[in-house]
Amino acid sequence: MLLLKEITTHSPFYKEAEELLIKSFPEEERRPIEQQRLYTDTHRQFQAQAILSDFAFAGIMNIWHLTGATYIEHLAIVPELRRNGIASEALKTLQRRSNKPIILEVEPAIDETTISRINFYERNGFKLQPISYTQPPYSQELPPVSLNIMTYGDTPNIGDIIEEIKSTVYGTMLN
Repeated sequence: MLLLKEITTHSPFYKEAEELLIKSFPEEERRPIEQQRLYTDTHRQFQAQAILSDFAFAGIMNIWHLTGATYIEHLAIVPELRRNGIASEALKTLQRRSNKPIILEVEPAIDETTISRINFYERNGFKLQPISYTQPPYSQELPPVSLNIMTYGDTPNIGDIIEEIKSTVYGTMLN
């Protein structure tokens, strides 16, 4: 049984979620930890979720509830539980819950790992968008990152959604 459970920094699974986030994403692809904690507890559009498999911690999914879409900022599964269908189940759960298109960023297909990641999302109904995209930096000390956009559902206003991501998710870093 798989559950997506919203968590705060006071939740039982938060420490494991934070550790997995740090291990799974390079510094330039995640916000500073203090800001992550603040958003987890206070940002009304941000939602940190623990992925629970048979009630045990299995991963994280950080999402943003935007006007035009649900944005997956981070999705990671505990390494020893990968390739067991947990991430696919988590995506299907989110797809059933969301009444908006879903959008995420993914690294360009440059090696076996990044190609496999894109293929995974495509198997789960996402489409790679043929647009140029640069993730703004999470802090002034970090560089922007060239990524690709993938979407699930109809996104005729993708340019507007990307602008909303940049202003809402990365906005404080752009000032």
